[in-house]
This record gives sequence, structure tokens and C-alpha cells, in this order.
Amino acid sequence: MSSFDFHREKPHTPVHHHSDLCRYHHTPSSLHNKTSHTFVTEQQFVRSKQKAGLSPIKVIAFFSQGISLGEIEKEKRRERRKRARERKRGGRERKRKERREREGEKEKERKREREKKEREEKGERGEKEKKERKRGEREKERKREINRRKRSKRREGRETEERGERKRDGGGES
Repeated sequence: MSSFDFHREKPHTPVHHHSDLCRYHHTPSSLHNKTSHTFVTEQQFVRSKQKAGLSPIKVIAFFSQGISLGEIEKEKRRERRKRARERKRGGRERKRKERREREGEKEKERKREREKKEREEKGERGEKEKKERKRGEREKERKREINRRKRSKRREGRETEERGERKRDGGGES
């Protein structure tokens, strides 16, 4: 007894010989998944084809017209080739564009390098300037602090004046 007969007698056993299964059901092998016998409903069929990457509308159309899955595959292949051709054409143009961009990038890179070298040459001078600037800032900050203290003292003086402890004219102001 061949596996073919075996499946004819007991169609609900798990399938090991895929080609026999297809012969038994008279359907193309792509209609089956490996573990169950057939797709019971159109919906299941559609779902499986969606997984394969076809749009459901197309699948239903094919299914209702009785077009074989082989045709669907051919259609897919045609689409793929068409896209590949377009990509190839686009690819050449893209490469040209990229080459131009790369040359532009190289030019920018050279410019950056030049500027960097110039900055490095100025670098020694730059360090001294930085130190002087820092010293100047510290100096300014100290003066600001002193002025703040003076101002707060003046403010205290004004407050005491307002309380009625009058000082002579122009007491706390400079």
C-alpha cells in the first residue's frame, strides 16, 4: 500500500508525504500548509496568501475566478521584475546623485581640515587669551560681590531712616 492509498483511506492523519496529499486533493501544493490537509474556507485561503504577500482583494479575485495559484505566483513575479527594473533605473540616477554629494562632502571635509589647522596655529595664542579672560572674569565677579555688599548696607540704612531714626541729609547714599 503506497502512502497515497494510506491517505485516501485515512485523510485525517497528519501528512508526511506532501506530494501525495496534493494528488489526493487535486489542488496545487501551495494551497496547503504542511500540517493540515486543506484550507477549509476561502477566508483561510486568503489569510494564507496574505502571509505570502498578496493583497486580499487580488487573492479573492483570483480565487473567485478559479485562477490557479501558479498564475498568482507568476503575477507576483511579474510585479517583482517590474519593480526591479524601476529600481535599477532609479539606482543609476541615485548613484550619480550620491557621487555628486560625496564630492561635495569631500570638499566640505577639506574646508573643515583647513579651518582646524588655522585654529591650531592660533591655538597657542588662544590658550593665553583664555587664561586672561578667566582672570578678568574672576576680577569682575569679585567687584560685583563687593558692590552687592555695599548696596545691601545702603538698603539697611534706608530702612532705618524710614523707621524714624533720621540721619543727616544724604546719609547713606553716595
